[in-house]
Amino acid sequence: MIRTMTLLLMAVTASDVCHGQTLEWARQLGTSEVDSGVDISVDNHGSVYIVGNTEGAFAGAGIGDSDGYIGKYSELGTLEWIRQIGTTAFDNARSVSADGLGSVYVSGHTRGGFSGENAGSYDGFLAKYNEDGESVWTLQIGTSEIDEAWGVSADGMGNVYVAGHTAGDLAGVNLGMGDAFLAKYNDAGQLLWTQQFGTSAYDMCIDVAADQSGNVYVVGNTEGDLDGVALGAYDTFVGLFDSNGNLKWIRQHGTNAYDEGQAIATDGLGNAYIVGDTYGDLVAPQPEGGTLFLSKFDHEGMLDWSRQFGTVDIALAGDVAADQFGNVFVTGFTEASFIDDGAYIYGAFLSSFDSGGALLWNEELFTENGATSGSGVSTDDNRNVYISGTTQRSLAGPSAGSHDAFLAKYHSDVPEPSGLCLTLMACAAHSCLGHRRRI
Repeated sequence: MIRTMTLLLMAVTASDVCHGQTLEWARQLGTSEVDSGVDISVDNHGSVYIVGNTEGAFAGAGIGDSDGYIGKYSELGTLEWIRQIGTTAFDNARSVSADGLGSVYVSGHTRGGFSGENAGSYDGFLAKYNEDGESVWTLQIGTSEIDEAWGVSADGMGNVYVAGHTAGDLAGVNLGMGDAFLAKYNDAGQLLWTQQFGTSAYDMCIDVAADQSGNVYVVGNTEGDLDGVALGAYDTFVGLFDSNGNLKWIRQHGTNAYDEGQAIATDGLGNAYIVGDTYGDLVAPQPEGGTLFLSKFDHEGMLDWSRQFGTVDIALAGDVAADQFGNVFVTGFTEASFIDDGAYIYGAFLSSFDSGGALLWNEELFTENGATSGSGVSTDDNRNVYISGTTQRSLAGPSAGSHDAFLAKYHSDVPEPSGLCLTLMACAAHSCLGHRRRI
């Protein structure tokens, strides 16, 4: 049951333009064991899908040591169903994508066998569910070595793409210590093609974003020289494939230090946005810290802009999403507040940028005496943005265990004319959602 939260409305100074967001609802879910919220996706009917992992049991007995799960919420925040995903071994759900055609796909990895034996120590998996929560099919992706499926993206035309990492020969001879892969399936689960690529070092794909124009963007990380030039010890890469699996371009991105891409999104206009973490100066020297980066690439692979942000303390990128109105949203974890002069919050953040890279607003979700992190973000066609993550305390309802999943829905306001800006805070005991500040 979700605890009722008290709404506090506070007026602040007038400005020429106010950018902001309104909390619509927030939900917390979990078992008496350790649970996490990993990713989130919204379909064109306003249904919200969350995936994560649990050591407990949402419905009946747990299947194995650790299982994945998928849950569906209505646009009003009502839980419609939840399904546990797993084998008798260790299973880990990593990504979710609703196709807008009534189906939703989940990717992850497993040490067990969904349909037969495990091909190696870890296999990737891809699972399809219908809108009623019925399992349509589940397939495994693997070799005799370690294989992991990280990102999944449905293109809205009946195809689904999976990105990940393989230490084996998934689609050719492994080029190094581990390669990246991208695979395409149709809605019946038939493999259409797989591309394996890499260097003589370690390479992996971490996320994928497909659009209805046949563009398939990937982001990942490499210790080698994937595009011919290694920038540092560990670099991010971004690439574009067409719908037939042909590589159009690939770009290495980073500093002379350690850089790690975490997620990618496309705006449907041929642009790709990537987020990640850096220990270098990607943009310029950062006297006040700034371990997060957001970068925009155009359809030809040219870097449009990069933004480095954060605090002097630890901040980690979780996910990125772009909407049709030119807004880009980033979520993750920060030890120190972006808003309240660096106060320690150990909380999740949600930041909004415009298509030119200008910061519009920051939102923070945190509790007292416990950490909260954001790991998934998604948008719909009505200027709503959704965030998912994990919390150690009562963020949006009673805490069920030591770690619970959470999800929240915000309405991202359009710029308003000159006048009074209002700050909306939704607070409960020991928690606060909606800590907003005008930019």
